[in-house]
Amino acid sequence: MATTYIKTVYPVNIKELQKKLNESIDISSTCISVSQDTALTVSNVTIEWSVSLTSAEETAQDTVISNYTYTPQQVDVNLLPFSELGNKLAIHSSAKPAKDSKEFYLVLTGAGDDVTGSPSLLGDGELIQFTLAAGTPSKSIEVKFAPEYGDVYIHEGYAKWESGGIGDYITASVIAEPTMLQTAINLDLEIINNWVKLAAGGPGTGTHGFAATPILIRRSLSKDCDWDYDEINGLVPNTLGTGEYKISDIERSVHRYINKIPTDGSSYGYTQLTSDETAYLPPGYFLRITAYNISDTAWNCSVFMEVFRERTAVP
Repeated sequence: MATTYIKTVYPVNIKELQKKLNESIDISSTCISVSQDTALTVSNVTIEWSVSLTSAEETAQDTVISNYTYTPQQVDVNLLPFSELGNKLAIHSSAKPAKDSKEFYLVLTGAGDDVTGSPSLLGDGELIQFTLAAGTPSKSIEVKFAPEYGDVYIHEGYAKWESGGIGDYITASVIAEPTMLQTAINLDLEIINNWVKLAAGGPGTGTHGFAATPILIRRSLSKDCDWDYDEINGLVPNTLGTGEYKISDIERSVHRYINKIPTDGSSYGYTQLTSDETAYLPPGYFLRITAYNISDTAWNCSVFMEVFRERTAVP
């Protein structure tokens, strides 16, 4: 049975320490991993073994740790990119995502894709432009990106407005679409308060089954969910209610990128809503941008975004 030990080792190269532990002739168990949780303390590491250690092996483990000496990684200074301005490193800052050898391209866009037909029309969604009038309390525009055109990362937004009144504002939220269900076969699920769970009686005793790939809603902070997921085991029910993901049969607001940006008066040009990071927009998620007309007057607002996409046009 696998077991773990928490030890104080600092500074540490966790791969190097794992290698030294596995090289010990006095330990027959295999060191599966050495991890370091810097959110708690940089001094502690968690060492996981394939089977429990004997008392002699625990002593051998402590010996390896006490003899361990951190070796800093050496980099040939001649390989570093120096600038032409003297003895300074040339650094290129980029928000472009690097993922699984995929190539991404920066796009400035004032619309998402038109996903109403098949195939979806890339970049041909509704223009993100609001015209408010007295008697119109708000207007929302949904910005969706068709998954057949690859991954999408959101980086920055730009907005301009004219003749806004006191209290008017715009908000942009990330929405998870509802998971599609059916009631004919594989009835392993039940729905409680619009949350999809494994049926209390187990597989085959529920009222619903999945009709499409479920949309996972991550709640990594609260971890009060009914499902866990990883690339090895896939989707696994968590009957203790301590999982990391929920599934819903209705749409859910999962994140708010822009919260109540005031639009009083006129911006006289675009205002940049900047960020040094990019955020992945998974399939089944979309942006809902809403302009709120609290002043109940006539005004307008336009928005465009900077995104990274795998595909920007269909040849």
